[in-house]
Parts: sequence; structure tokens; C-alpha cells
Amino acid sequence: GEPSPQLEFTDHSGTYDPDSGWFWLEGAVRNHEAEAVEAVRVVGALYDENLRVMGCDSCYVDSLDLGPGESSTFGMAYTDFDYEYVAWYTIWAEAQWP
Repeated sequence: GEPSPQLEFTDHSGTYDPDSGWFWLEGAVRNHEAEAVEAVRVVGALYDENLRVMGCDSCYVDSLDLGPGESSTFGMAYTDFDYEYVAWYTIWAEAQWP
């Protein structure tokens, strides 16, 4: 099969809100390909200090499709319980060729 599109995170952060117990991941993704890509999606996983997965979710970037060199932002909230003990997160991006 064809290799996956090359995407890069140009910015990202994770924030815990002690008032709500929610955790928020946000940032921006850039298309490094010479062609447009479609359905750009970010997947994020949250971990505690013992590397146990505390949450996993995904979202589409705000623009959904990205032309060559274009970027778009994303944001996802983890709201199903108190995420006070999140120690770190991982993110990755996926897209499809037109």
C-alpha cells in the first residue's frame, strides 16, 4: 500500500483543570506533503505516572482537509472522570490521500 501522509505537530499542550477535573489537549498539525490530504485526525492518549492509560480519544482538525504546507488546529476534552493524575500524554496524526 501507499505510505501514510507525513504530518507534523507544530504546537501542542495538555492542561488539567482542577475545578472540573477535565484534561484538555490542543495544538496544530501541518501537512508536509506536496499534495492535499483529507480527514486529518489527531489521536491522543493520557497516562498516569505508572504508564497506565487513563484516557484515549480522537478528533478531526478544525479544517478537516489540508493542502500542501497548510496547518490546522485541534482540541479535545477528556471529561468522563477526574484526570488529576495524568503525568503525560502522547499524540499522533492520521490522514487519507484524496
